[in-house]
Amino acid sequence: MHFCLFLVIVAGVFDLIKCASAKPTEAFTVRALIEGFHAKQNITIDYENQLVYVKMKKAGPSDAAIALHDFKRALVVHRDTTRNLCLVLPLSNTFEEEAQNWKAYKALKERIAPTEFMKTIGPINREVFKTFMGPRIAEHCAGVPAYWLVPRSGKEKRYIMQPNIEILMCGVSKIMMNKPVLQ
Repeated sequence: MHFCLFLVIVAGVFDLIKCASAKPTEAFTVRALIEGFHAKQNITIDYENQLVYVKMKKAGPSDAAIALHDFKRALVVHRDTTRNLCLVLPLSNTFEEEAQNWKAYKALKERIAPTEFMKTIGPINREVFKTFMGPRIAEHCAGVPAYWLVPRSGKEKRYIMQPNIEILMCGVSKIMMNKPVLQ
Protein backbone atom coordinates (compact mmCIF):
# COMPACT_ATOMS: atom_id res chain seq x y z
CA MET A 1 0.00 0.00 0.00
CA HIS A 2 2.71 2.48 1.02
CA PHE A 3 4.85 1.45 -1.94
CA CYS A 4 1.97 2.19 -4.39
CA LEU A 5 1.39 5.57 -2.76
CA PHE A 6 5.13 6.28 -3.03
CA LEU A 7 5.10 5.44 -6.77
CA VAL A 8 2.08 7.70 -7.38
CA ILE A 9 3.80 10.60 -5.58
CA VAL A 10 7.07 10.10 -7.48
CA ALA A 11 5.23 9.95 -10.83
CA GLY A 12 3.35 13.13 -9.91
CA VAL A 13 6.56 14.96 -9.03
CA PHE A 14 8.15 13.97 -12.35
CA ASP A 15 5.05 15.20 -14.23
CA LEU A 16 5.20 18.54 -12.39
CA ILE A 17 8.89 18.95 -13.20
CA LYS A 18 8.27 18.10 -16.85
CA CYS A 19 5.34 20.55 -17.09
CA ALA A 20 7.26 23.32 -15.31
CA SER A 21 10.26 22.97 -17.63
CA ALA A 22 8.27 22.54 -20.88
CA LYS A 23 7.85 25.55 -23.12
CA PRO A 24 4.45 25.13 -24.77
CA THR A 25 4.72 28.07 -27.21
CA GLU A 26 6.89 31.06 -27.98
CA ALA A 27 5.74 33.98 -30.14
CA PHE A 28 7.76 36.86 -31.59
CA THR A 29 8.16 39.01 -34.69
CA VAL A 30 11.04 39.13 -37.18
CA ARG A 31 11.68 41.52 -40.08
CA ALA A 32 12.50 40.03 -43.44
CA LEU A 33 13.84 41.65 -46.59
CA ILE A 34 12.13 39.93 -49.52
CA GLU A 35 13.07 41.03 -53.03
CA GLY A 36 13.87 44.52 -51.68
CA PHE A 37 10.65 44.87 -49.65
CA HIS A 38 10.43 44.86 -45.85
CA ALA A 39 8.02 42.35 -44.37
CA LYS A 40 7.06 41.70 -40.77
CA GLN A 41 6.68 37.99 -40.01
CA ASN A 42 4.86 36.88 -36.85
CA ILE A 43 6.36 33.60 -35.66
CA THR A 44 4.79 31.12 -33.23
CA ILE A 45 6.78 28.06 -32.17
CA ASP A 46 4.71 25.26 -30.62
CA TYR A 47 7.21 23.05 -28.78
CA GLU A 48 4.71 20.46 -27.61
CA ASN A 49 3.31 19.69 -31.11
CA GLN A 50 6.54 20.50 -33.02
CA LEU A 51 4.92 23.18 -35.18
CA VAL A 52 6.07 26.57 -36.43
CA TYR A 53 3.55 29.11 -37.74
CA VAL A 54 4.70 32.08 -39.84
CA LYS A 55 2.11 34.77 -40.55
CA MET A 56 2.81 37.60 -42.96
CA LYS A 57 0.84 40.38 -44.66
CA LYS A 58 1.35 41.19 -48.34
CA ALA A 59 4.75 42.83 -48.91
CA GLY A 60 6.04 43.66 -52.37
CA PRO A 61 6.04 40.52 -54.52
CA SER A 62 5.03 38.26 -51.64
CA ASP A 63 1.39 37.49 -51.01
CA ALA A 64 -0.16 37.45 -47.57
CA ALA A 65 0.22 33.97 -46.14
CA ILE A 66 0.13 31.79 -43.08
CA ALA A 67 2.71 29.02 -43.21
CA LEU A 68 2.44 25.89 -41.10
CA HIS A 69 5.68 23.94 -40.61
CA ASP A 70 4.51 20.51 -39.37
CA PHE A 71 7.58 18.52 -38.32
CA LYS A 72 5.68 15.34 -37.46
CA ARG A 73 4.50 15.23 -41.10
CA ALA A 74 7.77 16.80 -42.44
CA LEU A 75 5.80 19.33 -44.51
CA VAL A 76 5.56 23.09 -44.93
CA VAL A 77 2.10 24.26 -45.96
CA HIS A 78 1.73 27.89 -47.10
CA ARG A 79 -1.86 29.09 -47.07
CA ASP A 80 -1.74 32.01 -49.47
CA THR A 81 -4.49 34.27 -48.16
CA THR A 82 -4.20 36.68 -51.10
CA ARG A 83 -4.83 34.05 -53.80
CA ASN A 84 -6.78 31.58 -51.63
CA LEU A 85 -4.74 28.43 -52.18
CA CYS A 86 -2.34 26.17 -50.29
CA LEU A 87 1.18 25.28 -51.37
CA VAL A 88 2.75 22.11 -49.95
CA LEU A 89 6.43 21.18 -49.92
CA PRO A 90 8.66 18.86 -47.85
CA LEU A 91 10.60 20.14 -44.86
CA SER A 92 14.36 19.80 -44.94
CA ASN A 93 15.20 20.80 -41.33
CA THR A 94 14.43 19.18 -38.01
CA PHE A 95 12.18 20.96 -35.51
CA GLU A 96 15.16 21.81 -33.31
CA GLU A 97 17.10 23.32 -36.26
CA GLU A 98 14.11 25.35 -37.41
CA ALA A 99 13.29 26.65 -33.91
CA GLN A 100 16.95 27.70 -33.47
CA ASN A 101 16.95 29.42 -36.89
CA TRP A 102 13.84 31.47 -36.08
CA LYS A 103 15.20 32.42 -32.65
CA ALA A 104 18.46 33.53 -34.30
CA TYR A 105 16.45 35.66 -36.78
CA LYS A 106 14.72 37.32 -33.81
CA ALA A 107 18.12 38.63 -32.65
CA LEU A 108 18.87 40.17 -36.06
CA LYS A 109 17.63 43.64 -37.00
CA GLU A 110 16.56 42.20 -40.34
CA ARG A 111 16.99 38.89 -42.18
CA ILE A 112 17.27 38.48 -45.92
CA ALA A 113 14.73 35.85 -46.95
CA PRO A 114 16.07 33.46 -49.60
CA THR A 115 14.17 33.28 -52.85
CA GLU A 116 13.73 30.25 -55.03
CA PHE A 117 11.61 29.67 -58.11
CA MET A 118 9.24 26.75 -57.76
CA LYS A 119 6.49 25.26 -59.89
CA THR A 120 3.33 23.47 -58.87
CA ILE A 121 1.89 20.03 -59.43
CA GLY A 122 -1.77 19.60 -58.75
CA PRO A 123 -4.24 20.45 -57.55
CA ILE A 124 -4.09 17.68 -54.95
CA ASN A 125 -7.21 15.52 -54.72
CA ARG A 126 -9.17 16.58 -51.58
CA GLU A 127 -9.65 13.05 -50.22
CA VAL A 128 -5.98 12.18 -50.76
CA PHE A 129 -5.06 15.48 -49.12
CA LYS A 130 -7.16 14.80 -46.00
CA THR A 131 -5.96 11.20 -45.69
CA PHE A 132 -2.24 11.75 -46.07
CA MET A 133 -1.77 15.28 -44.71
CA GLY A 134 -3.69 14.73 -41.49
CA PRO A 135 -6.39 16.79 -39.78
CA ARG A 136 -4.19 19.76 -38.77
CA ILE A 137 -2.99 20.44 -42.33
CA ALA A 138 -6.44 19.70 -43.80
CA GLU A 139 -7.92 22.29 -41.43
CA HIS A 140 -5.16 24.78 -42.32
CA CYS A 141 -6.12 24.48 -46.01
CA ALA A 142 -9.88 24.06 -45.60
CA GLY A 143 -11.89 25.46 -48.49
CA VAL A 144 -9.01 26.22 -50.86
CA PRO A 145 -7.20 24.10 -53.48
CA ALA A 146 -3.79 22.71 -52.58
CA TYR A 147 -0.77 22.20 -54.85
CA TRP A 148 2.55 20.39 -54.43
CA LEU A 149 5.60 22.61 -54.92
CA VAL A 150 8.66 21.24 -56.66
CA PRO A 151 11.95 22.98 -57.54
CA ARG A 152 12.10 24.37 -61.05
CA SER A 153 15.09 23.23 -63.04
CA GLY A 154 17.17 26.10 -64.40
CA LYS A 155 17.14 24.29 -67.76
CA GLU A 156 13.34 24.34 -68.15
CA LYS A 157 12.37 26.96 -70.72
CA ARG A 158 8.83 26.39 -71.92
CA TYR A 159 5.56 28.26 -71.69
CA ILE A 160 2.85 26.91 -69.45
CA MET A 161 -0.81 27.75 -68.85
CA GLN A 162 -3.20 27.12 -66.00
CA PRO A 163 -3.60 24.92 -63.97
CA ASN A 164 0.20 25.13 -63.55
CA ILE A 165 1.37 28.05 -61.45
CA GLU A 166 4.85 29.46 -61.15
CA ILE A 167 5.95 30.33 -57.63
CA LEU A 168 8.69 32.56 -56.28
CA MET A 169 9.28 31.16 -52.80
CA CYS A 170 10.56 33.74 -50.39
CA GLY A 171 9.13 32.78 -47.07
CA VAL A 172 5.80 33.17 -48.81
CA SER A 173 4.81 32.97 -52.44
CA LYS A 174 4.55 35.06 -55.57
CA ILE A 175 2.22 33.40 -58.01
CA MET A 176 1.65 34.27 -61.64
CA MET A 177 -1.64 32.83 -62.85
CA ASN A 178 -3.99 32.93 -65.85
CA LYS A 179 -1.36 33.90 -68.39
CA PRO A 180 1.47 32.16 -70.22
CA VAL A 181 4.58 32.10 -68.05
CA LEU A 182 8.12 31.40 -69.18
CA GLN A 183 9.53 28.68 -66.89
